Amino acid sequence: MTVRSEMNAETLFLADDMGETISYTPDGEAAQSVTAIVTERRWERAEEAGGGAGWRYTAVVLIKQADVAAVDKGGTVTIDSLSNRFAGGGKVGGFWRLEVAALVKDSHGREGFQR
Repeated sequence: MTVRSEMNAETLFLADDMGETISYTPDGEAAQSVTAIVTERRWERAEEAGGGAGWRYTAVVLIKQADVAAVDKGGTVTIDSLSNRFAGGGKVGGFWRLEVAALVKDSHGREGFQR
């Protein structure tokens, strides 16, 4: 077994044991619950990221390809009741690696996706 395949097997094991349940919704389809590893969680002021007033949440989500056959950029991921859109990503080992950007509220309480 190569180092890379050992790392992929170890990550798959961690997803089962240490992952969290999130909701994945393909564009125009029904939501499904999947186990994922959520990393690189970050909150920043939206204006510092080139957006409007309020806050922006970003994260990297790893979902096993065995659980989700394909992902589409129009889909959403819900983590801790916070809806996120895909900002990029692709396949890594046996996972989908999704970079997501969160729905934020500005100082007037208006919601909108920020990237």
